[in-house]
Amino acid sequence: MKTLIVLLTAFALSGCATTRLYEKQLQTWVGEDVNDMLTAWGAPAETFDMPNGNKMYVFLQTGGTSSTAYALPYTTAVVGSSETNWCKTTFVVDPKQVVRSWSHEGNMCKS
Repeated sequence: MKTLIVLLTAFALSGCATTRLYEKQLQTWVGEDVNDMLTAWGAPAETFDMPNGNKMYVFLQTGGTSSTAYALPYTTAVVGSSETNWCKTTFVVDPKQVVRSWSHEGNMCKS
């Protein structure tokens, strides 16, 4: 029974979206043709020509805002905060149109 619980827990956790899985997905594009990447990702939000001849493709995703509010004990004050969910993913492509690297930032970069 204990083994079954451990296996079910491991299986449940393996289906969770994580930054590490997102990074594994991004890594699959390194060495690939930029046209294939653009076909899969769609039009970038921005592109930049770099001085070394490479080109940066920037993709932005937003997923709304999360809000939290709670009352402070023994007072009538309410404290709240909000957080915008977003992910900025950048691919660097060399002059031969090959994806060379990637980076990401934001709280929504998960796969």
